Amino acid sequence: MNSKLQSHQVSNKIVDRANIYKLFADCFKYPQDVMQETLQLLHSTLNNYDDIFVNGAKKLVDRFKVTSLQKLQIEYSRLFVGPFQLGAPPYSSVYLDKQGLVMGESTQQAIEYYVNTGLDPAHEIHEPPDHIRIELEFMYYLLFQKVIEEKDDSLDTYYSFMNEHLLLWVFDFTKRIKDNTEKTFFIELADLLDLFLFKEKEILIQTKLNSS
Repeated sequence: MNSKLQSHQVSNKIVDRANIYKLFADCFKYPQDVMQETLQLLHSTLNNYDDIFVNGAKKLVDRFKVTSLQKLQIEYSRLFVGPFQLGAPPYSSVYLDKQGLVMGESTQQAIEYYVNTGLDPAHEIHEPPDHIRIELEFMYYLLFQKVIEEKDDSLDTYYSFMNEHLLLWVFDFTKRIKDNTEKTFFIELADLLDLFLFKEKEILIQTKLNSS
């Protein structure tokens, strides 16, 4: 295969992965009508990236269409916002820190990653820095830095953040969603995120093997 063509295809795959992270991040915003468009984009981007995701993404689009938006909003608040005990706290510190509290040591770890890549959490982030949405958006940012600005260190940071932070808690988070909701939409969202991140984990493992 022509090396330029191969390089172009690899770049396209990275762009797909970046966009998928951003779209998953948007799926963890408070549900509004615009989420229908987000889910359709997620479906098409996942389909373009790898057909193992097609069925799960299509189910999520269809589920949103037939589920009351108000019921989704109520369940979203119960799982992720409060004011009562959360069904599935969307913060890494709850799962990684011994105290199980928001804004713990793992939050500071996330902040250090952001700062080291030139981001300013105090002015650019309007959620707790270890919120699932913020961490998924950070993965999006790092992959785009690799493609658009050709920063190899962004890819190194991506793999480091994935291995040393995100993968250490995200599957506990998605399990908490599935264990604490009867709303099929959120179960299917958690299942699809699991599937994508398992694929990302395989890429991480293969990258380590290739570099050893």
